[in-house]
Amino acid sequence: MNNLINIIPNPDPLPVAAGWFQFLSHLTYYLHLISVGIMFSIAISMAVGYFKGKSDENWLSFGKEMGHLLPFTIAFAVNLGVAPLLFVQVLYGNFFYTASTLIGTNWMLLIVVLILGYYGAYWISFRKSGKPGTKRLLSLFVSIVLAWTGFILVNVNTLMMRPSEWKSYFSHMGGFHLNTGDPSMLPRYTFYIFLLLAIGGLFIALYSKIKYGETNSKPWVAYGASLSGYSLLLTLPSYLLYMWLLPANIREVLISGNIFWTFLNFLCFAGLLISGFLALKKKLTLASIVLLIDLAAFVLVRGKVRSLFLKPFSEKLSTIASNTQYGVMILFLVTLVAGLGLVFWILRKTYKELKG
Repeated sequence: MNNLINIIPNPDPLPVAAGWFQFLSHLTYYLHLISVGIMFSIAISMAVGYFKGKSDENWLSFGKEMGHLLPFTIAFAVNLGVAPLLFVQVLYGNFFYTASTLIGTNWMLLIVVLILGYYGAYWISFRKSGKPGTKRLLSLFVSIVLAWTGFILVNVNTLMMRPSEWKSYFSHMGGFHLNTGDPSMLPRYTFYIFLLLAIGGLFIALYSKIKYGETNSKPWVAYGASLSGYSLLLTLPSYLLYMWLLPANIREVLISGNIFWTFLNFLCFAGLLISGFLALKKKLTLASIVLLIDLAAFVLVRGKVRSLFLKPFSEKLSTIASNTQYGVMILFLVTLVAGLGLVFWILRKTYKELKG
């Protein structure tokens, strides 16, 4: 353990108490998770629409509709992703930066590939004269880029929690090091893929119902509800496997060691099951409410897992500085509330446009 402590960089002091950043990290990550789920599902659905549209004009129209939505959802997902990333860097910067350095080439390539993927999404949306075949291939490329991005992010976030794995860098010094040796990494990634599809599936169903009405929206409501329902059911084995492959001391806290975290962990699992069942029954509003509550529980459990992994290295975690800066924090909170208010206003205006 002493050797591991020595290889972890020293943390930077915090301007205010860590609890502020923990709360804001959870809140902003929750919003980011919802926006990414919508973005990813729309990208996948766009590809489905273009490929099935080869023989069905209705599916082609659906693919085009999803293509028009994609740039807007990308904008929301990217902007809502900045804050949680910054809070992780504030709280665990010495762990996060080390992990991202260890996979350096993949981490830098992520920026390049994302730019290409975003360009593809905007080309599909705004290029009116583009051939369906070209858009079909580009839609597949965009979907792969987003899935690969998630894979790299899961690698970084799991590697930062396991300093004991950092020494494996010396066997992969080209910057292509990944955390694939962690048995819980792939179930975690699989869980995220299905969870994102579930979030976006409900969005697609609700969006179609609002925009096209009860009658005209039926095939797309059915598609979104099925995508969400089956994806939620597929999260369950991934979640159970992930929990099983966690270190025994961490798994014990979440399953039987602490009544609060045991309840919250059970709530995560039960919420996925109930929301999936409701989605398949096309009870969209109720399924969405249950899923939103479930996501809040999941974000808390996720944070607890990270804190348990890093508990042995607590002396390397950031602590409050002697000169606190609560004025800066208040200014940030005012800006955050104003920004979220603006986002809510935009979504409200969009909703009224769809209803009209």
